[in-house]
Amino acid sequence: MKAGWEVKALGDICEIAPKKALAKKQLSNEQLVSFVPMDHLGELKSTFSAKEDRELSKVYSGYTYFADDDVIIAKITPCFENGKMGVASGMTNGIGFGSSEFVPIRGRGKTIPQYLFYFLLRDEFRETGARVMSGAVGHKRVPKEYLETLPIPLPPLEEQKQIVAVLDAALNGLTRARTHVETNLQNARELFDLRRAKLFSENETTPAVPLGLVCLSFEYGTSSKSKPVGKIPVLRMGNLQDGELDWKKLVYTDDETECQKYALTKGDVLFNRTNSQEHVGKTSIYDGSQPAIFAGYLIRVKPDSQKLTNPYLNHFLNSDVAREYGRSIKGKSVNRANISASRLKTYPIVVPSVERQTEIAAELDLLKIAMKELQSRYRQKLQDLDDLRQSLLQKAFAGELT
Repeated sequence: MKAGWEVKALGDICEIAPKKALAKKQLSNEQLVSFVPMDHLGELKSTFSAKEDRELSKVYSGYTYFADDDVIIAKITPCFENGKMGVASGMTNGIGFGSSEFVPIRGRGKTIPQYLFYFLLRDEFRETGARVMSGAVGHKRVPKEYLETLPIPLPPLEEQKQIVAVLDAALNGLTRARTHVETNLQNARELFDLRRAKLFSENETTPAVPLGLVCLSFEYGTSSKSKPVGKIPVLRMGNLQDGELDWKKLVYTDDETECQKYALTKGDVLFNRTNSQEHVGKTSIYDGSQPAIFAGYLIRVKPDSQKLTNPYLNHFLNSDVAREYGRSIKGKSVNRANISASRLKTYPIVVPSVERQTEIAAELDLLKIAMKELQSRYRQKLQDLDDLRQSLLQKAFAGELT
């Protein structure tokens, strides 16, 4: 650490979770304050917006009080690990209220807000905090004691301002670079999706026909209970990933009757018929790499090989053309979207010759490989940018930037 710097416990230089009674000393019950729900607190960025203004009396009970220049962090999993945090600024009448899962941190004159924010932006802060969380699974929280005892290097205020200025310039540049890479990552996917949609779009020379006319069967999978270990994997909706099978997180069965009845054959097309709107319609082709059966939330589609190839069908059902049609006809059961076998049979599919289908599937396979290679490169660039950000933060709080 740089000579002349001190190390203090965060609780000695900041107030952790200031008392909300302070708000009533400044404002009457009828005056407005900003209201900030959890989803308006950003991840790994200092700025955030208030959703609306509310009267103080309407938010005083059940919500967390904070004020301009307080640094806000989310204390509950997974929001804490994801870096939900920010610096309050421009709150109505200088005061805000928000989620009960917020922890405001208020300086006492020894630190400036943006310096504190950058200190808490380090991965080390969140990784260490995650290890000391307590509470029930899914509701674990960072204890107040962790924040109070957290050691923070403390240069003079003028030097804190210099550090913030250097980090502002450097991290703003990294943010711009990250935005550019994220755009390229998204474009790689969109180009593939656009080409696939074009290949499956109906036209005058190849009108679409209902899927039921070119398939032999639409079968639901097993409804028997599976278990963590066993002889034969039972493929579920989570194993269907972007047209292919993910063999992780498997469950199993030992039921011989079920294994015979629902045994998959290489090339079988599996369609996810229920769950959230995002997941309904996910389709993958069984690669035959190991024996497996399929669960009841899936539909096995067997095309008529004289009319329709399995790879072509798999690409079609994953295309935007098919997904959009599915959204237009899906039913709802309680909170789940659902596409039954009878609805699936109505999907309009363009059916060129088998030879042309083979060409289309081969083209899309090659484009998909190229897309994944590009995505891998862009994701590595994003990781490199994240690593550089953490390196800069580490240097800043070791006194190496001033």
